[in-house]
Amino acid sequence: MFLHKSTSIPLENSAIHRIIGQRTISFDFIDSTNDFAIRWLTKSKPIEGTVITADFQSKGKGQIGRTWFGTPGANLAYTTLLYPTHLHAREAPLALMCLSSAVCEAVSQLFDLPALKLKWPNDLYWNNEKLGGMLIQTALFTQKIHHLVFGLGLNVNETHFPAELPNPVSLRQITGREINRDLIVPAINAALNSARLKLLKQDNTRIVEKYNALLYANGEVRTFLNLSTRDTFNARVCGVDSAGSLLLDHSGRRSQFQMHEVKWM
Repeated sequence: MFLHKSTSIPLENSAIHRIIGQRTISFDFIDSTNDFAIRWLTKSKPIEGTVITADFQSKGKGQIGRTWFGTPGANLAYTTLLYPTHLHAREAPLALMCLSSAVCEAVSQLFDLPALKLKWPNDLYWNNEKLGGMLIQTALFTQKIHHLVFGLGLNVNETHFPAELPNPVSLRQITGREINRDLIVPAINAALNSARLKLLKQDNTRIVEKYNALLYANGEVRTFLNLSTRDTFNARVCGVDSAGSLLLDHSGRRSQFQMHEVKWM
């Protein structure tokens, strides 16, 4: 693993880590790969593209404080660190769209899953079932992104999910065979590296177009919950804009919604 001379890996009392290849740290057990990355960033500057994976994380997280379930050794918890300092704070949603599109395409190609889609704002969906979720956390400096932590939780060999999870699915359930997780990380690494180069080019229109081409239920009428009024409504999904807002046509007009304003039903 190649690190800056000033970089040291913070010790974790509850985890056993292994350094694999160039820039990959793998844990048997950790609270959260994203949290570990953020703690590391407070102490030093890991090289861009450093990857942290775990066989099990006790406090895996998703958007808006949601947790992520996983049986030890059955799934993939993955985090990478990027420094897109050329991006303005308002462009963080573009970064999520670019990186999540890359992950979706990588998994789809690796396992021949043409039905794999991105459910706004951050989920991987196969048909109407959730295969995984993604999370982006950023730190700012003078209105620019100082660093970016991108996390992925992917259901790989899980076969039993808690009853309270409404629609989960794993790669093993989809393909009918046990999956070698070691094949997944290199594919995701390569895809995210390509996505990082796209962010450098700042071709925002292409990034949004790619995301919308992969968008779950795009063009379809679905039911949503307005989180402010608690009312449900039917609307046609019309894509996502460059600010990361979901565009919905309902009651004869088009509206924009942020993730804290509306929920899929």
